Amino acid sequence: MPVAVSFGLAGGSVRRLCVHSSATGPDPGTGKAAREGDKSEDLPDTTNSPVVQRLTPCGTQGEPDIARTFIDLSDKRLYLAQRFSCLYLSLRVFRANFLLRHMKHPLRLLLFGLTAALPWLATGCMKYGPMDEERFGDGDRSGHGLLVANEGNFMYGNASLSFYDPATGRVENEVFARANAQKLGDVAQSITVRDGVGWVVVNNSGVIFAIDLYSFREQGRITGFTSPRYIHFVNDRKAYVTQIWDNRICVVDPWSYRITGYIDCPGMRPENGSTEQMVQYGRYVFTNCWSGHDRLLAIDTETDRVCAELRVGWQPTSLALDCHDRLWVLTTGREEVGEGPALTRIDARTRQIERRFDLPTGDTPTELVLNGARDTLYFIHNDIWRLPVTAESLDEAGTGGRPFIASRGTRYYGLTVDPVSSEVYVADAIDYVQPGIVVRHTAQGVPVDEFRVGITPGAFGWRLPEPLDTPEVAEPNNRLKP
Repeated sequence: MPVAVSFGLAGGSVRRLCVHSSATGPDPGTGKAAREGDKSEDLPDTTNSPVVQRLTPCGTQGEPDIARTFIDLSDKRLYLAQRFSCLYLSLRVFRANFLLRHMKHPLRLLLFGLTAALPWLATGCMKYGPMDEERFGDGDRSGHGLLVANEGNFMYGNASLSFYDPATGRVENEVFARANAQKLGDVAQSITVRDGVGWVVVNNSGVIFAIDLYSFREQGRITGFTSPRYIHFVNDRKAYVTQIWDNRICVVDPWSYRITGYIDCPGMRPENGSTEQMVQYGRYVFTNCWSGHDRLLAIDTETDRVCAELRVGWQPTSLALDCHDRLWVLTTGREEVGEGPALTRIDARTRQIERRFDLPTGDTPTELVLNGARDTLYFIHNDIWRLPVTAESLDEAGTGGRPFIASRGTRYYGLTVDPVSSEVYVADAIDYVQPGIVVRHTAQGVPVDEFRVGITPGAFGWRLPEPLDTPEVAEPNNRLKP
């Protein structure tokens, strides 16, 4: 999908409600870590409010009413109002995240208790004045680059986008806010790139933004979702959007930015609905039912109906389709019934399980991604592991039985592989409160650069110099990150 604490919470929604928690935790509808949690309340639309432009608690637009009362009071009372509003938001976040059923590390609760009070104690919680628009992307529009979606903290409205130029090593943070003079929203769950446009799914805000990959300016938006997770393009005029806390997948028209229909998911109710990433084989789109489920669903794109389902193991967190048309699925397992985490290989044509690779217990495997050739898998299981798609044993994972990239002792939360150079980028959420770090590694796993981004970095999208013959698959902001 998570709490502002981060609780691992990663940032956001329930991008998984959590199995990966988020700093503010993903809530039912908010980030990778949020894969499960309480359904969030709809927040008032304050985009055009002059009050919010002048005075916004902690940089968010979701809870301005408390501070609004104090605008015309003396400096001393304004000072107290600032801290009171921040404390109120911290308590709201604590309550929302405490309800999450799955928490990877109990210590996060203690960590959150210590960190949630920081905004209250800190000065400068309020931000005054409207934002200015900046221009990006003037001149050459052929550069290679990496867009990073930072979930932020659940219910803090501090999701953001960062952009990294591998050629120069330069990073630009808050590019969406700077280019559009508005905040991105609450819990940036995933990014999918198609034809030079980045589609950014903001889970707890219930919106998908279409942005130009060079200017970062908004080109359009789709609204009306319960809690969107990922978008997959069937063709130029039709795309599917998965959701959590909804037993339907949305059918949308990318040209008109409208929801045009729904796909009912069997065996789900609105309160336990959960569909995540999507990949396509021929006319069929496969999606993993993550939070509280154990299935993959196959959707016939000609009828927009679920035509088959396959049980793969408890809580499939991420999904990929390799160069041999085989599906790969990571599952968390359930200790109470003796089922451990696993990596499963499935023939996409016959929909039969070919092999199951049992993974060590003690952590939740997430962020399954492929390189540009789609012949090598990478995933997070505490460390970063690499496995050829032809492997028949986990002995071939990593390097000589060791992880491909060892853990830094914090929290790896996002993963992507440059489809051109095969360099590996790992997002480190650290404590889910401070700005995270992305570490760049060579194709051999040697670190060569690292850069600061926003809070709880979890999803990536590549701006390529020219089209590649690769399938469209949204990077996992796994963050089964709620």
